[in-house]
Formats: sequence, C-alpha cells, structure tokens
Amino acid sequence: MVVKSESSPRYALDVNAERVDDVVTHQRLLEEARDPERRPALSVRVVQEFTHLCDMSDDTDHSVHLISRPMHEITFATIDKPKLLSQLTCLLAELGLDIQEAHAFSTIDDYSLDVFVVTGWHLEVHS
Repeated sequence: MVVKSESSPRYALDVNAERVDDVVTHQRLLEEARDPERRPALSVRVVQEFTHLCDMSDDTDHSVHLISRPMHEITFATIDKPKLLSQLTCLLAELGLDIQEAHAFSTIDDYSLDVFVVTGWHLEVHS
C-alpha cells in the first residue's frame, strides 16, 4: 500500500519525508487499516512541549509564569470516505483537544491517512 502523494513535494513538505520513522509509521498504519478488525489504525506520540507565558498577577502579586503543555501527533489510517476529515475533527474536539495542524492524504487504493497535531491532552504524572 503506497500513499499516492508520498513521492510528491506535498507529502515531503507536510510530513518531513526525511524522517524515516514517520514514513514507516504511516506505512504500518495503512497496512493495519487493511484489517477490518484493526480499523481505524491509530498512532499517538508526543511531538514537543508547547511553552507560553501566563500572567498570573492579581492585585498583590505581579508575576509571570511559564506554562508548558505537551503537543501530540495523532495519526489515523482507515478507508477513505466523504466527510472523513470532518468526522475526525469533530471526534478530537469532543475529546477536548485543540487542533493546531491537520494533514490529510489519500492513497491510490482508497485509504486515508490523517495526521493531527493537538494540544489539550494532559499527561498524568504518578509519583
């Protein structure tokens, strides 16, 4: 199974085709999506920490704090169908995730690979 646009400049720009592990993950997910019992195939990974300044000042304390939030990349592979991107976007919104980036690709054999970079998925830290 080959992503139709994998050799095109768009796939290379959107997915950083130089990162072999990304391309391998996409190929693995598309292969898993061929099995109806494993569909949709899904991959989640932390891609970076998003840090921003937060003004925590009140009348007595004028302090500024750095707040760090993880960003995750969520990749879906499944059979392509109309409105799939819209349905996945709604699903992520219902989970309380904020989509920062979205990339959608179609394969020549009618599968879809949808990659989202999201914030809002908080990690639990156990001590």
